Amino acid sequence: MLVAETVVPPGNTPHYSKLDDIEMLVVAGGADRTESEWTRLLSSAGLRIDRSIACNDRFTLLEAFRA
Repeated sequence: MLVAETVVPPGNTPHYSKLDDIEMLVVAGGADRTESEWTRLLSSAGLRIDRSIACNDRFTLLEAFRA
């Protein structure tokens, strides 16, 4: 499966995803996820992340396969 999503990087450095995370929480009641959160979510569906490709500041491609 290929997931194109905003992934929150670790640490406290400024990043688009951190502003987007706040916006998602306020507007839609949702949240952006870190790569480890994506790993746990996909793992619970029987998938594992094979590759993570940062495309730009906004999107990362997560390539997942059946575990």
